[in-house]
Amino acid sequence: MSIWERIRQAWKRIRAVFHTVNMLLGERIRELREAKSLSQRELEQRSGLLRCYIERVEHGHTVPSLETLERLAGRSMFRCIGSSMMRVTLMPSNSNISRV
Repeated sequence: MSIWERIRQAWKRIRAVFHTVNMLLGERIRELREAKSLSQRELEQRSGLLRCYIERVEHGHTVPSLETLERLAGRSMFRCIGSSMMRVTLMPSNSNISRV
């Protein structure tokens, strides 16, 4: 197997991991939004983000930046706990865990 074939296979595995992470993040955002009984339209009005963007995030098609996550958190939807490039933990805003 050539080096280029190995690189291509490694890249496919990396993309699969990123896709899984995107899906999990979007599902968690949707769970938290629904726990607050908010529609995508209501979240659009609270956050200033477009509903179509929120939909793409929730379906794992778009990855929100940390700034966007913090913007959502600032609207009392959830808290970003320990946000960094490697890890973002999303908790409901009414949880008793403090921000790290």
